[in-house]
Amino acid sequence: MFLHPGSRELYVDWEETAEHGVAHLRAAAGADPEQPDLAALVDELLRESPDFARFWGRYEVRARGGGVKHYRHPEVGRMTLDYEVLAVSRSDGQRLVSYQAPRGTPDHDAMLLLGMSEPAEAGAETGAADDPGGRRG
Repeated sequence: MFLHPGSRELYVDWEETAEHGVAHLRAAAGADPEQPDLAALVDELLRESPDFARFWGRYEVRARGGGVKHYRHPEVGRMTLDYEVLAVSRSDGQRLVSYQAPRGTPDHDAMLLLGMSEPAEAGAETGAADDPGGRRG
């Protein structure tokens, strides 16, 4: 987000997204200040990115939860996606982030175009378990 030149084009609201990202990173750093990889990352970003340094200097802390992100994707255009951040138990601080868009919306269609398949309906046939040879009919 801070060192990749195309990131400002990807996020419609880059400033807000970056500010929140730094606040989430500060929360992670506060939860486990002895993480050497995290300390190295923060040091690199402070050296290489004036924007990161500006946000880091605000000392804002935010826990990850969920919300909405607005993207400007080079292949499918603008997308607004809801996201949820879930803690993975017994994982040393790992998080699972899920992005979704309501079915039937242009955002959902864009996700499908990008190859983000939608989950199968509960109880829907996939064909693999009940027809291992791939023969139907």
